[in-house]
Amino acid sequence: MIKRISGFLGMFLVMALAMENPLVFVNVPSLVIVLGLTFFALLASGNKIVSLLSLLTRKDVLPDELHDASYTVFMAGRYSMSAGVVGVLIGLVLMLANLDDPAKIGPAMAVCLLTALYGTILKYFIYAPILHRIDAKISESHKQDDTEISDEEQE
Repeated sequence: MIKRISGFLGMFLVMALAMENPLVFVNVPSLVIVLGLTFFALLASGNKIVSLLSLLTRKDVLPDELHDASYTVFMAGRYSMSAGVVGVLIGLVLMLANLDDPAKIGPAMAVCLLTALYGTILKYFIYAPILHRIDAKISESHKQDDTEISDEEQE
């Protein structure tokens, strides 16, 4: 657990150190677009979000629950990337709508670029490691099932 938390914190620390001013990379409209669209797409598609969150605190997890969680995290990654693309399009529309006012082009460009960045970070640096961990638990449970089956066959 400490290793995973250190890994996530390390990723964000590396990104923050690579930037001259990390606060420039915080854009509330972009966060709302990516996180909001990802969450509501998961909700609309019937994925088991609450079940996924409950797995984080439980040790006795059934294989079916792991498969549901794996699918939910996989889809969250896909939706976050899609939300990033939608944000790019929203940002482009905002930029084109404000070509006569140069002061509004910068914030629109921030929405355009940062939504793509947030979607990518979510998919590859948040959801992918979580998915990998869940899939490892699924493989582990399959190995245990195989061992139990072979033990029964030997008796």
